[in-house]
Amino acid sequence: MQGGWMIQAALGRTASYASQRFRPAEPISIEFCLRASRGANTKVLGLQPGGISLELHANHLVLQSTGTGQIHAAARMLTVSGHPVVVELKVNGSGRRVELYADGVDQGWFVGNGFAPSVVALGSLARARPGWILLTGVTVTTRLGRVIPAPSPGATPPASSAPGAPTNSGTTTISPTAPPTSASIGAQGTDGSAASCLAQPADFPAPWPGNAFSPTSFWNTPLAATAPLDSNSQAYVNELVRQVNVYGSWMNTTSYSAPVYVVPADEPMQHVTLDEYGPALQAAFDAVPIPCDASAAAGSDEHMVVWQPSTDRMWEFWQMHQASDGWHAAWGGEMDHVSTNPGYFDPASGEDPHWGATATALPLLGGLVTEADLQRGYINHALAISLVETEPSYWSWPAQRTDGGYFTAGITPIPEGTRFRLDPTLNIASLDLPPIDAMLAQAAQTYGIVVRDKSGVVVFYGQDPVNLPSNPWPAAFENQYPNQVLAQFPWSHLQALQTQLSCCWSPSQ
Repeated sequence: MQGGWMIQAALGRTASYASQRFRPAEPISIEFCLRASRGANTKVLGLQPGGISLELHANHLVLQSTGTGQIHAAARMLTVSGHPVVVELKVNGSGRRVELYADGVDQGWFVGNGFAPSVVALGSLARARPGWILLTGVTVTTRLGRVIPAPSPGATPPASSAPGAPTNSGTTTISPTAPPTSASIGAQGTDGSAASCLAQPADFPAPWPGNAFSPTSFWNTPLAATAPLDSNSQAYVNELVRQVNVYGSWMNTTSYSAPVYVVPADEPMQHVTLDEYGPALQAAFDAVPIPCDASAAAGSDEHMVVWQPSTDRMWEFWQMHQASDGWHAAWGGEMDHVSTNPGYFDPASGEDPHWGATATALPLLGGLVTEADLQRGYINHALAISLVETEPSYWSWPAQRTDGGYFTAGITPIPEGTRFRLDPTLNIASLDLPPIDAMLAQAAQTYGIVVRDKSGVVVFYGQDPVNLPSNPWPAAFENQYPNQVLAQFPWSHLQALQTQLSCCWSPSQ
């Protein structure tokens, strides 16, 4: 396989080879050249959602789906000692048909559980018996283009060989069955080459640089106990409580939130193509320091944040995805002087008022509960929240625009940008809340809650853990669903601060 990517590992060690998200667009094909020591036993790859996995069991490939419980063993013995085998796995029809090929020979198929995969994981965290495995030319191809996973711990670009493997194994070339017509995606440097990105070492999360935006931003400034309330405060609180009761509450973390890539000064630049018309925003996206292993959040919003403290710049993206020619985004924004910014895309600070990945121009970083917050044990900034139904014409500062709308008659719709806070006289400690609820409540009382967007439920936002060493959210929610824990949040004790209304937004404004 020309190009692609190489993975090598000694199976006696614990190793995770790679994991790469992609935009689900079937059919999906995963192809690679496999070599392994005789008798090697290991998981080769997994696809999620759907629980599809391919394992090597002592010269046999075994394909199975945990979703259906069906197990399919390859029809032929594989001579893996020094002999390359071209393996291809195909998923068609929304995960319903899973096919396996070895050296172009059909090994059979089975019916999956109907979920279109959006994550491929190569390798396993589990220890295995001694041996080695080598995958070269790994490619993932969907209808939208070709995906090549970026390097990660335990993986190397094609330049060396696995223990006991021939020294030229990294350059084995076997033509794919259906070669993509363009260069690999998510792996381009400023010169447009895959090599310039793949040559970089694996990216590890940088230390969290602290709160974004000016220390005097509404995100970071404690509220005065005497802050005036809106004349519609009780009506707005009643409406928010109604939405919690009708639609439920949640915290978005592993989907419909945003991963934050804090990058160093020397992070290679990548081009992002803007899919909507916006010459100024396209110019801002021409060179963005995106890590090689970056991926956007799962979900149709596909949000992503890149923050470079050394230059005091931040980029955020909406519907950020990889195509055959590199990164694409439907919209987003770029912010200079993040550390002194008031906390929104502000024309007075040089930003276009149309910019931003949310409907209000309030940045994705604003109000995001981070891993650093969890590690610290308290949240030192305001919270962002999204509602299901909002005021369609008016918005309130700090929002700069709105996508509001409602469909329930007789309500008092809440303008996007409205700021809530917990009653400052409420004794939070007396409520005996779960730890995460207590953290959220304390932040809501001290800094407030800002209506940032619309959603399908009433939702807070937690940092997407896709680029973190581990997912902190199950432990934070004590292995319960967020709605179970947030049901104890003291919603009825909220107050709406005085609004500063503006009207009327239109996309052409």
